[in-house]
Amino acid sequence: MSLMYKVVYIDYNFVDERYPNTVHDGDKFFTYGFGSIYARKFRKYNPDILVECWKVDSRVKKIYEKEIENVKFIVFPSRKIGKFGHYSAVLIKYLKKFIKENPNVVFNISSIRHLLFYSVAIHLRNFPLVIQHHGEASALYKYKINKSIKNYFMHFKFLWSGMPSNSLMSFLY
Repeated sequence: MSLMYKVVYIDYNFVDERYPNTVHDGDKFFTYGFGSIYARKFRKYNPDILVECWKVDSRVKKIYEKEIENVKFIVFPSRKIGKFGHYSAVLIKYLKKFIKENPNVVFNISSIRHLLFYSVAIHLRNFPLVIQHHGEASALYKYKINKSIKNYFMHFKFLWSGMPSNSLMSFLY
């Protein structure tokens, strides 16, 4: 009996008037953004692996789900906290249940500089985690130059998990 693997891309709906992606814009609501592009491409070239794309959106009040191009899309309501980014208690609750029921999952999260990453990564210490940037500086460089509270939070995460904070490089790559 073979194991069923799953890859979950986690991203947020970017709000920009130039790129309509509200709930009223049909599939664009689910498919706009890097996470959804990568999820669909990965699924296309890996048809034996289940793929999901989870997004958060501060404009919605309930969960939206739709399957597009054999990818299950889920959009969760979130709260945008200034420059820190998005936080979604609904996504975290869903994630906790999901990881108990799905042990063979690789998670791919867009960018290390957003609250969304930190709020999710702390729950994934037993799962493979890919941090993907989109043409900007590398995740390690961003971590080194970041002097904000998120940097301290990351150190706390490693101490809490029993992993020394200086092993961040192996965690990121």
